[in-house]
Amino acid sequence: MDLQHNVFWKISLSNGESFYEGKGKFKEIPNSDSPWQRLQQYLTSNKLDITSLGLYTNQGQTFNLPSLGKNPKFRAFDMASKPESYRFFRVLSQDISSGNVLSSDCFAVVEAVFADYKLQLWVDNENIKSCWVLAVNK
Repeated sequence: MDLQHNVFWKISLSNGESFYEGKGKFKEIPNSDSPWQRLQQYLTSNKLDITSLGLYTNQGQTFNLPSLGKNPKFRAFDMASKPESYRFFRVLSQDISSGNVLSSDCFAVVEAVFADYKLQLWVDNENIKSCWVLAVNK
């Protein structure tokens, strides 16, 4: 399975900065921490918070979680609950039978953490037009 990433995180911060995985200071660097790990270090050292997190592809698709922004695009988003925090991770799943890999899937996942639940957005790394939303109780 080709593990080249086709789905990347995009982020806005409390100081107004926006960053994209794979671009600028958060490019993939061989034998270094991942862009997400480097972002976490940047947040800690500059005492910043994430105000929005989503996913994007180089083909122009974007997938957004609810944000903490003060001027959301739609009024319904302004009235919605705001996340307490955000996370990003990738998941690799495989179906195996008798030691043989039957199928593999890789997903990019962004998560908005609320008081009582987590809202996850999963995007298929190989089929970037496919995504799923999952609400998980804490």
